[in-house]
Amino acid sequence: MKISHFKILSSIIVPVLNGENYILNILNDLKEQDEPGQVEYLIVDNGSTDHTVSLIKKFINSIPNDHRFILYFEKRMGVSNARNLGIKKSHGKYIIFVDADDRLKRTFVSSYVSKIENDEADIEFFPFLKVCTLDSEEKNEIIHNDINYAKLARRNFYSSEELLKLIFRFRLHGYPFAYISKRSLWKSNSFPAQISFTEDLLAIANLLVFNDVKAKINSQPYYFYVQRNNSVVHRVGWKEASEAERVAKIIITNVARRFHNRRLTSLAQNLIYGQYYFQLELSIVAEDTIKFLYYRNLLFTNFILTSMPFKSRIARFILLIFLIPRKMKIAEVYFILRRQRY
Repeated sequence: MKISHFKILSSIIVPVLNGENYILNILNDLKEQDEPGQVEYLIVDNGSTDHTVSLIKKFINSIPNDHRFILYFEKRMGVSNARNLGIKKSHGKYIIFVDADDRLKRTFVSSYVSKIENDEADIEFFPFLKVCTLDSEEKNEIIHNDINYAKLARRNFYSSEELLKLIFRFRLHGYPFAYISKRSLWKSNSFPAQISFTEDLLAIANLLVFNDVKAKINSQPYYFYVQRNNSVVHRVGWKEASEAERVAKIIITNVARRFHNRRLTSLAQNLIYGQYYFQLELSIVAEDTIKFLYYRNLLFTNFILTSMPFKSRIARFILLIFLIPRKMKIAEVYFILRRQRY
C-alpha cells in the first residue's frame, strides 16, 4: 500500500544527471534512513545518457514493499529545473534537498525533521562534513571539518535579516543540502532556471529576502559533502565566474529594495568582493596579466567598502599587496593548492 499524501511529513528531493558511478550509494543511504513511513524520496533524473535511470529502476523494483521512492524525469535543462520539479511534485510538510553524489548519516532525515518540528521553525540550518574522493574506486576520506556552527547554535531564533547577514559574512552556508525548510516557503520561490552556477545561493537569498522566517542553526552535522575532482566546483572558469558575479548583483539589488537597510546592503557587497577575488585567482591560474591587473585594481578600489570579517580582509589585503605580475607564477601555485584543499 502506498503512503498517503496526508501522512507524508518530509519530501527529500534528489536531482541526478549521469550518476551511474554513485547513485546506488545515495539510494541505499536513503533506504536505510530511520524515518521509514513519513517520508518520500523524489529522484529527479535530469536527462541522463548513461545507466543512471536503469540503475534507479532496478533499485526501486528490488524493494517492492518500500513505496517511499518515486522517479521523475526532466529534460536536461539544469539542476534548478530538476529541483523545481521536485518541489512541484512534493507532498511533505517539509522539504530537504540532497545531491546525488553525496552521502548521509542514517539519522540525517530524522534529525533534520525532529529539529524543525520541535523548534516550530520555518527553516533550520545544519553544518556538514567535507569529504574528498581519493581514486576512481570511490574510496573516501574526510579531509577537514571547518564548518563549525557551535557559536551560532547558541542563539535562540534568527530572522531573515539576521540570516542574510551571516551569509554575507560567509559564516553560514546556503547549500540546499544544509537546511530543511517548510514546503510553504517555496510556493512563491524557486531555483533560477536561467542560472547554472551559484543558483543555490540566489535561491536561498531570495527565500530569505521575500519571507519573514523564524529560523534555527544547529551544531551537529549529518551530511557528507563529497567533493570530486571532476565536479562543477572544480571546473569553474570565466563563464561560471561571470554568472556568480551576476547572482551577487541580483542579490544586492533585491536586498536594497526589500530592506532599505544600508548596513545589510553594505554586507551584501561582500559577495561582489568575493567574486572579484575569485576572478583574480582565475586570471593568475590562466596567466592573464590584463585581467589580473583589472581585478586587482577593482579589489583595491572596493577594499575600503567591504564589510568582510576583519581577519579575512587583512589576509586578502596583504596578499594583494604582494601580488604583482612578475610574481603570478608563485601565486598560481598557491591558488592551485588552495583549490585542491577546498
